[in-house]
Amino acid sequence: MEPGVTKQGNLFKEGGKLMDTWQKRWCVIKGSDFQYFKKQGAKEMQGSIALKTCKEIKAVGVYKKKKDVFTIVTQNKTYFLYAEGDSCESWVKALNDGKGGDDQPAAEKPKEPVASEKPSETTTTKPTENKIKSPPTAAVKCEFDTTKYELLPEIMVLIFSWCSPRDLAQAACANKQWKALTGDDLVWRKLFERLPGAPVDNKKSELSWKEYYKEYQSNVDVSLEVLTSLKNIIPFLREEGTDSKILEFHQIWTESFPDIRPPLWGQKKRQLKLFVSSDFLQISWYMGGTQAEFIQGMVDFFWNVGAPESEIDKLNDVGALCNPSVVGSWIDMSKKGGMDGGWFFPVDIPIAKALEAADKGHEAFKILKGWAEKNAFLNCYHIKRDMGAAPPRQTELKFKLVGSFEQQCKMVKEALQVFGFPEIPKDKWDILTEQKLAGIRLSVIVTDEGFARVGVLFPHPSASVVRRLCTGDKAVLEKLEGVLRAPTFVEFFNLNAGFGYGVYMTGPSIGFHYCVNGPDSHHI
Repeated sequence: MEPGVTKQGNLFKEGGKLMDTWQKRWCVIKGSDFQYFKKQGAKEMQGSIALKTCKEIKAVGVYKKKKDVFTIVTQNKTYFLYAEGDSCESWVKALNDGKGGDDQPAAEKPKEPVASEKPSETTTTKPTENKIKSPPTAAVKCEFDTTKYELLPEIMVLIFSWCSPRDLAQAACANKQWKALTGDDLVWRKLFERLPGAPVDNKKSELSWKEYYKEYQSNVDVSLEVLTSLKNIIPFLREEGTDSKILEFHQIWTESFPDIRPPLWGQKKRQLKLFVSSDFLQISWYMGGTQAEFIQGMVDFFWNVGAPESEIDKLNDVGALCNPSVVGSWIDMSKKGGMDGGWFFPVDIPIAKALEAADKGHEAFKILKGWAEKNAFLNCYHIKRDMGAAPPRQTELKFKLVGSFEQQCKMVKEALQVFGFPEIPKDKWDILTEQKLAGIRLSVIVTDEGFARVGVLFPHPSASVVRRLCTGDKAVLEKLEGVLRAPTFVEFFNLNAGFGYGVYMTGPSIGFHYCVNGPDSHHI
């Protein structure tokens, strides 16, 4: 230890700009100062606390499912920390020694506030029961005469179109007029159009917008059994001789999810998507949900598989900039032993903010930025980044092409030329475009060594298109079709030479995107 240092080691500190995550920090007690750094040997200090000014330093026991947590309470903030492989008591004692007071290693029960005493902002207290009784309902009289102030039906429809389906169901119980207005086709069309990536043009004429909305929003219940059945369908994941590390990697990822019981999946905004190559030699899994549910499990997963701390900080920084409502993690694997993983945000994000996720040390970054500006892209609908142990880091941005089907096809060909990728072969192009469906997406992966991959996603491929483009065992395809809905997209993609690393196939390939749970066309 350096002179004056009484204790040092790794601690996990609660913090971060993207929700509350636990960040590993190298911590040092030097005299009456508590200092923390990103890692051991780092010269730049992340922060420090003058221990003599602290109000309290004590153990609190279990906190947010973490054991042996202790707190440092300052004038303006309470820090929560815990150590792995070291005792909570030893840190509390050392910190209190630096503070100049008595150590308090045992977790204390919060004191109930005295009636005349106002609890401090940093003291955790149990909320007291509200003793004020509400007046009887019968005593409340509404003085507002609704018959004199009736809004025009057109305005009511507009207001109802901003309500949730649950609110509409409650409003329909008010009176006959509201029941009719809440079921108006325009209300449900507006609700549908606000769904991310909703396929407005695919509604069948015999369905009302309310029926189409409910059909579109219906989710497939997800459970561990479904995940297992999907994994067992892919041949290389169940063959003898498959690298055990691949299966272990998948297991660690699965265990990072919140409660996966089917009832909760119907209530929460959770998404599980699957991508498989047309030869079934590569598979990618995507799991997402709300920040509050998923972020801590994501960070724990990245720690468990040895993701670089700098990349966890990158997730934190980009998340703080974009503030996505939905976040998620992904993994992919190949028959040759490829394994990779990272994070994604499946929400509309301004291009300027999304580009902050990418590394800027190559001309490819400028080309991508210039292409987006030239084509007036204000947002991308998805960003994704890998968390592999070694660079280059790959950042993916996905764009919804605009205009007619013909205009989108023209934009695809121009983009491939700008990014330096060959055209899609004519025989494949004819199959991919035979349905003439607008809604084409473009996937671009950029690194500080150049463009790694470009993919073109064609929406809602027919069963005939999927079968003709499938290059693997048709029996595997039939098994997938027996468990999943039809693919949401078929993707023609090209992985540049030098980015396969001997475990992923480079050059042109085709793959299918499936929605296991969540809105079909909100592709992640």
